[in-house]
Amino acid sequence: MRGKKLVFGLIIQLIITFSLFSLNFSQAGYLTDPTGDAGGINACDITQVDILVSYNSLPVDDDITLKITLLEAPLMDVSHTIRYDYNFRLDTNLSSVPDTTTWSSEVFEYVAHLDCRWVSDTWLNTSYLLANRYYLTSDGSAKVMGTYYWNPNTDTWQASNPDLEVGEVIGNTVQWDVTSAIFREQPLGTGYVIQGVAGAWYGFALKDIGPNTGWCDEFDNTPYTENAPELSNGKVTPLNGTTITNFVYSVVYTDADNDAPLFVKVNIDDYEYSMNKNDTNDNNYIDGCVYTYSKYLAAGNHTYSFIGNDGEFQDVLLPSSGNYTGPYVLEPETSPTQSIGFANLIWFAIPFVSVIMITFVVFRKTKKR
Repeated sequence: MRGKKLVFGLIIQLIITFSLFSLNFSQAGYLTDPTGDAGGINACDITQVDILVSYNSLPVDDDITLKITLLEAPLMDVSHTIRYDYNFRLDTNLSSVPDTTTWSSEVFEYVAHLDCRWVSDTWLNTSYLLANRYYLTSDGSAKVMGTYYWNPNTDTWQASNPDLEVGEVIGNTVQWDVTSAIFREQPLGTGYVIQGVAGAWYGFALKDIGPNTGWCDEFDNTPYTENAPELSNGKVTPLNGTTITNFVYSVVYTDADNDAPLFVKVNIDDYEYSMNKNDTNDNNYIDGCVYTYSKYLAAGNHTYSFIGNDGEFQDVLLPSSGNYTGPYVLEPETSPTQSIGFANLIWFAIPFVSVIMITFVVFRKTKKR
């Protein structure tokens, strides 16, 4: 009985593991279409649709490849001369359901096209990337309305077709490199993604759509991960002084994802103080921004450390443990004019008071006579 329970538990564990594995796949960069519904034309049977992204620090620097995987590679020779067409249509407006009936440009902003034709005993490929209604500027700040073609040599959109190949057939896949042409407007998680759906035609007849329902979203084949921020070059200046010295604490905040900090603080003698960015116009956290805080300190030894957070991770500390020591603060040195205290004032006043009293006594005696 115990052995049966063990086997049953292992089976349940395998089912859970497989389910999680499948879930990761469905969200990890592609959608599969294993229906085999291309009417026997294997080179039009779409088995997988990918939007592959190699993430970089800024969205505009992402490397993006559109990819259709087919059951078989398109075959064209003297015995197979019927034309193949492959389109990968893209939407950046987050429409909930793709239009795979009319393929309306009102839904799809972009279309990547490739066709295979047998012409004069030669297999020809023609490909282009077309902006149907507009293209987004590289910083995502504006839409340039109109119909444009992508020029892969100059990395620019232009009004006429440059007749340059942007797609290629690699084995049983059709791929388009759309780096710098189409991009996510904001980092993942903000709701701005690229969505795509592919279609395959044989002799100008639509044979397969992949995926059949829904979108293939812009996710990498490995989970997108945020980078923790870093603090560096933490210091206080000057290293020593007096109670009337204004001590300045500074640290460099760096974030590979260009995330602004939720906060940057300095801990001085176990009290935390918010720091301010030196240059309020500097929003490039990839190469680092300097944060400062100034304070007058009491006489004696002091300690300090720094704390930062970008809202994605736990606090980052500098140093990673403990505190830095310093500065050493003294009472200010006094000048000779400042050194006359109350006791010294009395000492200097005694002669003058004595003269006044003696004069007063002599004056009274003289008057009585």
